[in-house]
Amino acid sequence: MTGMDLQPTTPTPWLTAMTHPRRELLAVEHLERQGFRTYCPMALKRIRHARKSCEARRPLFPSYIFIEHNAQAPWRPIMSTVGVRNLVQAAGRPALLEGTFITALRDREISGVISARSEDFACGQRVSVDSGPLTGLIGEIVQLKERDRVVLLLDMLGQKTRVQISADEIRATTGT
Repeated sequence: MTGMDLQPTTPTPWLTAMTHPRRELLAVEHLERQGFRTYCPMALKRIRHARKSCEARRPLFPSYIFIEHNAQAPWRPIMSTVGVRNLVQAAGRPALLEGTFITALRDREISGVISARSEDFACGQRVSVDSGPLTGLIGEIVQLKERDRVVLLLDMLGQKTRVQISADEIRATTGT
């Protein structure tokens, strides 16, 4: 074993491509067919339509995807790929993004989705429901779940009821 075998490897740098609006996954598909390794981090977003709301996977960075940089491979074919508008550049050459950034994003993924909770909650904390059919009710957090879900204990119709909702729908209360 040589000394070179013991050196830690640094993550490969990545390129950032701008895509046409809502064409991130199309660009990823075509780039991967050409042999490029890509990454499009996803997040859950609440979608409201016709008085209904649901969570859908959407790109964390709309209109941007990441492509692993291979110094031996030409980067110009990327710019003519279906769905790609251009590469983020500096001085006429593609700007390189540190591989540690991509590694950090991937480390935050749970089931292929990066959670971006705006507020951290704790079990036993009193919260009020800000949106949805339970708006205005106050309860206590009894369990924190994956993908920014919480289980609340609410006082509804004189009974204590357990309800699971998104952490985006609640906020911390002040006082009792």
